[in-house]
Amino acid sequence: MPIIFYTPDGTLAPQLRDDIVAQQIDIPPTLLHLLGYDRRFMSFGHDLLRTPPAQAWAVNYNNGIYQLVQGNLLLQWDGDKTVGLYDYRADRLLRHNLAGNHTAQPAMEQTLKAIIQQYMKRMNENRLVE
Repeated sequence: MPIIFYTPDGTLAPQLRDDIVAQQIDIPPTLLHLLGYDRRFMSFGHDLLRTPPAQAWAVNYNNGIYQLVQGNLLLQWDGDKTVGLYDYRADRLLRHNLAGNHTAQPAMEQTLKAIIQQYMKRMNENRLVE
């Protein structure tokens, strides 16, 4: 799903990008940047206008599987092991599982585990907004 930011005067036009992974939680940090907000805030999202595409990611949980999308890759993890790794842009039907055969897998697993750990810790401590 696309995310579109519109300004009547077109000031965002030079910053438009279509190659970055994005999700709904990226909207608040992006809007705070556009509004000039310069104080600290807690967000799992990214400022879509300043984050390099290689550093952007999206996470979801579906039917017992965590999924991390980063760059061209989709990692599927069952909470214990990677069950799938796909180049989702080249393999839209996810037929060619690259798990165990791709150099990015360990780093993606570590990123996903860190995101889950940080989210669960903040949920347990009621600190999702600080």
